[in-house]
Amino acid sequence: MYDDGLGIGRIIRRYGWRKFQKGVLIVSWPLVVVGTLAFILPFVIEGAPFKDFTNTFWGHATIDAGCLSFAAGLSGIIVIPALGRYYSKCETALGPHSDDVPLVGGQPTPDIAALELPISIDLETRKPIARFGAITAWLLFAGMFVTTRNAFVLLPLALVTMGIIVSIVRDHDVALGAGGQQVRVDEDEMIVSSDRTKRDAMMWDDVRVFALIWGGNGIYATKVYMLSSGDHEVRWKHRLRTHWYSLAAPTTSDEVYNQQMNALLSYAVARTGLPLLDMR
Repeated sequence: MYDDGLGIGRIIRRYGWRKFQKGVLIVSWPLVVVGTLAFILPFVIEGAPFKDFTNTFWGHATIDAGCLSFAAGLSGIIVIPALGRYYSKCETALGPHSDDVPLVGGQPTPDIAALELPISIDLETRKPIARFGAITAWLLFAGMFVTTRNAFVLLPLALVTMGIIVSIVRDHDVALGAGGQQVRVDEDEMIVSSDRTKRDAMMWDDVRVFALIWGGNGIYATKVYMLSSGDHEVRWKHRLRTHWYSLAAPTTSDEVYNQQMNALLSYAVARTGLPLLDMR
């Protein structure tokens, strides 16, 4: 259950949750303090040498670095409880008290014949949109940081940075998996690969937990599911809608894609004999 694409799970497994939590907080709090001081002092202290310094390139860079430091530190403080809840639910689901983990409302109907196997359910990256969006966003982001010391601009940018960090760490499939994805299913195993994960496989006979870990609450248009053997996880996303700005689109129509993804849930429930847990 401690296996994930960012390597955070492997660190937790090596050092233990308590040491990991303590280490993150030891780093995060100084970052928040340093970031706050670097951002606030130049605005509060207008006398020499701060007044002259804040009008220079390095003055702008110091304020910008303070914003980033604050965002990174606060992200660590916010992420720790979220990770703690997730891993706590994982341990409960794998332990003798698995009934304590709630089920997703509207359970998939078990159907071993829901899919014609083998099958591939694919999302294809829209590379022009992805490249244009990434370049434009980073140029705008970097340009504002370098050219302004306006608090009304820097604070929102710091919050955006914090949101990106939290999203990446809390659930990397959502933040980093915005592009293509290939889901291969046969009678023996399920294989998931993406633009950043070459191949991740799980034998059906090894599955001990089947869960929804993100989305599906009316806010996020992407759901993320997880199969766990206790030592290893396989995650895949279900993009409910495709928009003109979406970074990835099904190789079939949205209607067919959604039917296949829903059928996969029915097959997984039937093949594993497990309910769909709610671990959001």
